[in-house]
Amino acid sequence: MTEYKNIKFKTNLPYVVRLKYDKPKDGTGQYGDYWIYGVEYEGEEYSFIANLGLHTLLSKHKKGDLVEIMKVEDDDKKSHFELESLSESDIKSTEQPPGKTEPNWDRINADKQHAITLAIAMKLAVHSLPVKVKLGDKDYEEIEVRMVKFNAIMKKYLGVTMKEPVKPKFSPLVQAKYDEIDKYLNENKDKMDSDIYNARQEWLKNLKDPTTKFLTESLAKLKEKTEPTGDYESYHESLITACCDTLKTKDRLPVIQTLNILIRKWEIDGKEKLKDCTENECLNLLDEFDKAQVAEQEADLPY
Repeated sequence: MTEYKNIKFKTNLPYVVRLKYDKPKDGTGQYGDYWIYGVEYEGEEYSFIANLGLHTLLSKHKKGDLVEIMKVEDDDKKSHFELESLSESDIKSTEQPPGKTEPNWDRINADKQHAITLAIAMKLAVHSLPVKVKLGDKDYEEIEVRMVKFNAIMKKYLGVTMKEPVKPKFSPLVQAKYDEIDKYLNENKDKMDSDIYNARQEWLKNLKDPTTKFLTESLAKLKEKTEPTGDYESYHESLITACCDTLKTKDRLPVIQTLNILIRKWEIDGKEKLKDCTENECLNLLDEFDKAQVAEQEADLPY
């Protein structure tokens, strides 16, 4: 007869095992009936003794099935078993990649979250029962039923589940530059017209296989359009803001370009750029800008 190592379940820790037989060995001892299961655990052959509760859960499974067993401690220091069926893909997703020695934190956090959720569900189940001096077998069965229901409710309505990590769209370097553009767009949303912002977000979303060079150049152009180069004083900024308000736009670039055209056209002391203008010249320029807008609107009238 093959000798197996024995599994002694610790509370609130998951044990992933593969059943080696369709049916367990059964027997009767001084504490009642028991069942011995042979399993594969962490690549080795093990066995464990199951009580009625665990046996009832395992009896629905057959040889070769993968299951996760967890012993959960109740408020009254007693415990019960919970079981979850697993697939081969579940096991592969928790394996470490070759050469990786770090702990699988996603799995560890998922196990912790699972244990916390079950503990909360157990408390809710116990407190939902009428107070009794002594609980019988039927009471424990009812607690288990209610615990499962409370657990399902929390997962459905409170989102008490581990979310799958979002996989990056690109390689790490490209993804970092992609995220930089996305962050810049969101931080400067108020400086753009909503249509322009949405168009740029849509463009970013639909990119396929960009290079870091392309994204770097795109970010530079984006900054140039959103924040045109120039050392502007407060009165320059006030002029730009006033002109943007007149045109009902948040896109600064065409406004600054228009102002620069006006400066060259009217030859303000031979100056060519907004940043060269004084405060008084900016006031005159605002007046010229407003006149230009009125003239343009009148030119569009049908009379």
